[in-house]
Amino acid sequence: MPKISIIIPFYQKHQTVERCLQSITFSSISYEVIIVDDGSTPPLAKNIEDKFPNLTIIREKNSGPGAARNKGANIARGEYLLFLDADDFLHQDFEKEVSLLMDNNPEVIVGSFYYVGKKQNCQPFFDGEQVREGILAPAQINLDQFRTACNFFQPGACMIRKDVFQKTKGYYDLKKILFGEDIYLWFQVLLFCPQIERTPKILVYVDDNYSVLGVGRKSGKPISALALCRDEEFEPYCINKNPRFMRNFLFSYRKELSNRLIYEKRYKELLCFVWSFPQLFLSWSLLSYFVKRLISNK
Repeated sequence: MPKISIIIPFYQKHQTVERCLQSITFSSISYEVIIVDDGSTPPLAKNIEDKFPNLTIIREKNSGPGAARNKGANIARGEYLLFLDADDFLHQDFEKEVSLLMDNNPEVIVGSFYYVGKKQNCQPFFDGEQVREGILAPAQINLDQFRTACNFFQPGACMIRKDVFQKTKGYYDLKKILFGEDIYLWFQVLLFCPQIERTPKILVYVDDNYSVLGVGRKSGKPISALALCRDEEFEPYCINKNPRFMRNFLFSYRKELSNRLIYEKRYKELLCFVWSFPQLFLSWSLLSYFVKRLISNK
């Protein structure tokens, strides 16, 4: 049985996928690579399996990155799962770094990642925290730290034990949503994992030259999958945090989103969003916005 299953959701990234695969150069860790072709046109050539060892390609109809990752996780045989995008590539010291961390048999390993392309910067996990390595105990972090933690889980820099992944609902896989489908998973993990092993070492390079997130939109990012989910959906995972903490977090998260929609003048999306979550009217910024609109229309 492989120690690590590397799952790569693939959609129209023909120009980068071989670079991604070439970066997987493990010599002491047993592994398998599963590419889930999410309805690419043309499909990923089958002969690529001849170039790379331990590679399996499965083809699915286009259902979005969350569904592709979940499909790969379902058939993975490894003890740990690593979700690598087809335009990412592993740091040359990835194997050395994670080998040391896996000796402690952690449930989740979180490392840093480096943007190449447009941004060119390093993003350490829990940026701004005094301690950026060692054990993170989610039960001991406050609301602001919890929010920061959700932002800095980058799938290619995280490994999760398969048995832990199976306790969650995985990635958000409805409606082909492209944004926040990964935060949906890590939010669940933070609610019930007793401890997370983290390292400031860079584990993966993220190439944002090839990102298609938001392509075709007039402004702004798509609405995050996590913001669209009902509170009750996450209550079964509240072991480290009580339901009230979780509800406060989600309210704050949705409030940030509603403020962004106001700023970007995406009023139609704002109305639909607030209709789904009327408690947002308790937000002073949103309430004042609607009062101003009401006055200006008179």
